[in-house]
Amino acid sequence: MIDKRFTALEGLTNPDDYLICTYSYQTHQNPIRAAVELCKSRSTSGAGWGTSGTVAGENRAIVERYGAKLLHYDIVEAGDLPDMPPVAPKLQRNGYGKLWRASARIAIPVGNLGSSIALLLTAVAGEIHNLEPFISIKLVDVEFPIVYLERYAGPKFGATDVRKRLGAEIGRPLLIGAIKPSPAPTGLFAELAYQSLIGGLDMVKDDELLVDIDESPLVSRVRAVSDAAKRAADHLGRKVYYQANITADLDQLLRNHDLAVANGADLVMVNAMAVGLAGTRLLTQHSEVPVTSHFGMTACNAKVPFHGVSHKVWAKLQRLAGLDNVMVPAPGATQMEYSSDIADEIAVHQEPMGSIRPSQPLFGGGVKATNLGAILDAGGIREVGMIIGHGVYAHPAGALAGARSVVQAWEAYRDGIAARHYALSHPELRSAFDHFEKPPQEENREPHHRAS
Repeated sequence: MIDKRFTALEGLTNPDDYLICTYSYQTHQNPIRAAVELCKSRSTSGAGWGTSGTVAGENRAIVERYGAKLLHYDIVEAGDLPDMPPVAPKLQRNGYGKLWRASARIAIPVGNLGSSIALLLTAVAGEIHNLEPFISIKLVDVEFPIVYLERYAGPKFGATDVRKRLGAEIGRPLLIGAIKPSPAPTGLFAELAYQSLIGGLDMVKDDELLVDIDESPLVSRVRAVSDAAKRAADHLGRKVYYQANITADLDQLLRNHDLAVANGADLVMVNAMAVGLAGTRLLTQHSEVPVTSHFGMTACNAKVPFHGVSHKVWAKLQRLAGLDNVMVPAPGATQMEYSSDIADEIAVHQEPMGSIRPSQPLFGGGVKATNLGAILDAGGIREVGMIIGHGVYAHPAGALAGARSVVQAWEAYRDGIAARHYALSHPELRSAFDHFEKPPQEENREPHHRAS
């Protein structure tokens, strides 16, 4: 039996009072009933769920005010191949039987949520992956009404202000060096920063694994790299920038921000998923400089096509949390992400969200001079950041030449010249092609057979 109190298939009379969640799922139950029970679990704490009976206080007024509503469902297919093996003992004994794949749009009252990003995530995703009717379930999208978006400040600087602060012209990417090796003594790290900045990069950054180690304490590293950036600026006649990684537990996170900014960092970076979105929001509200998020851990459930929380949703939540820059896997490079997920993330960071400023996508993972143009084409956007690690710091002629090769690749792309043709008159770019495009040594080596 389907509890129709939790349905609004004819539409909502007050749509601005709800956020809309889209779920895809596989179930061994009636797919419509499963969607209605999902509504209960997302609002009235699963009252009437399974064999638990009806909660006495769950009257029509309570359901009308606090209950989530099923707006639409689409039964895609039935089959007999489950996405995952059964967990419940009864199902392990008896099997699933007939299976259904479906999607549903569910409206959750914003009055239930306050202005907490932690409560928001609990409401839309919470325990959905543990519920018995669902073999698999994925939160695909969340649509927010303006009245709810007004509870969030969003990015303090946003894509436009960040680019103005960094002096980036309209229509070109920011070229950012992710210094390698990442954990390295302060002196070596600062010298690599200097070489790559005078080679033409706009900014250098700590990688995600480097915050505060014995041979590179946060404060001494920030001072050294900031000094290197100032010397590079004197050499170039223009300002260049440094982004410090301050990822830490909450009791240290804001202190790391204050130390980094006081000692010269122009931006700060945090692994938002590791810190948590509520902690990240606390940082962005506190920060005096733009805040960037690394993409670490976003793929651990978003990448699964039929289960978890989508990249699109994580991107929206990161923007709500106030991140000015958000790293996105570089399309078509080394990060194993679906192109549709990357496209969704890029779109989310730019699309209208009430008065919340857009975030700037930063493409990272396998970016080099040799594929810079292809990545820009695949991403369909020029006003992004391009984060280059090995493409600069593994260049055979060193970090200075590596940075120059990336600048030359951008010049070729900007002017509509094939990069390989441009490389004929630009030795750093030519060396990049010779080095990075040649087959790996292991593939060229004859198999070694031990003598018998």
